[in-house]
Amino acid sequence: MLDEINKYSFKDIISSESDKPVVVMFHNNCVNCKIVMPILEELEKYYNGNVIFYSYETKVEDRITKDYHINKTPHICIFVDSFKMNDFFGVVDKQQIKEYIDLMISSIY
Repeated sequence: MLDEINKYSFKDIISSESDKPVVVMFHNNCVNCKIVMPILEELEKYYNGNVIFYSYETKVEDRITKDYHINKTPHICIFVDSFKMNDFFGVVDKQQIKEYIDLMISSIY
């Protein structure tokens, strides 16, 4: 299971991991979120600490979701050095997510 972050820890967490990509899945426990979550859990194991994964439960009127324009779930954002570098939403297969992450890794190194 991915570590859950909240609006109080969000900015500190994405900025503290400046040397690694941070993947955050915004969710609200919808059916599609339950499909994507296990994929991210598999990728978390695959990247073995080289990419950091978190989940964030969206709430109505949440400042973080407004700041990052999260309108649909699941919505996955990839942050590098505190900046949102890429994002996508809906059910995305494992290979596509891996390609997005690998692109971000190659941009860092």
